[in-house]
Amino acid sequence: MNYTIKQIEDKILSSLRDLKVNNRVKTLDAYQGDLEDALENPERLIVLFPAVLVVFSGNTYTENPHEVYIQRISFDIIIGSNSLRGEKQRTLGVYELLEDVREILTGNQLDLQIPPLSLVREQPVLVGKVKGRFLAVYAATYSADIDYTSY
Repeated sequence: MNYTIKQIEDKILSSLRDLKVNNRVKTLDAYQGDLEDALENPERLIVLFPAVLVVFSGNTYTENPHEVYIQRISFDIIIGSNSLRGEKQRTLGVYELLEDVREILTGNQLDLQIPPLSLVREQPVLVGKVKGRFLAVYAATYSADIDYTSY
């Protein structure tokens, strides 16, 4: 079955909803803005933190026989935390969120007929002090290889 990017994104957000319900994050949403602009002006992000944002990061296709392709669909989960108390508190907060997201998404089929999500990488995006607050922003990339029929 072919799923839209939006359908998969919505299922990822649904899988992560307990982070919001349990007050682990202030913001849980799809990120529709310009990430590069936000990173150049990180004060715009501060109001969202702690946050988990889902961003579609692309597809790659590998041709197979019989007009079926393997579609590797990837999403970046942007995880951000800030603290007025210092770098150690900020870092602990973002590491805990990375671990929570990893536990929820790794191996998850999102209640769809797709292979389980795989964690591809986790990496820092922004770590430092902005307007008196210590910020830590990490990206975790998850992907799944889906049979895609072109018709």
